[in-house]
Amino acid sequence: MAELSHRQVMSRINALLDEALDEADADEVRRHLFACPTCSAEVETWARLRAAVKHAYAPAAVPSDLASRVHAELQRQGEA
Repeated sequence: MAELSHRQVMSRINALLDEALDEADADEVRRHLFACPTCSAEVETWARLRAAVKHAYAPAAVPSDLASRVHAELQRQGEA
């Protein structure tokens, strides 16, 4: 089996991070990453970026009484 090129590995980064590659493809990409510090650093950068975005857009906790407070405020404003 021929080794993957840098371009082939880079085209599979998101699939690897999403765990969407079949086991054989994932193993092939991992073998390349183990031997290639350039591609390995690129994958690490993408993994950190994805983690930061996921953290930044995590759902915010809302108070359990928010809906009733909004409803009450809307009613109050309608009476004014």
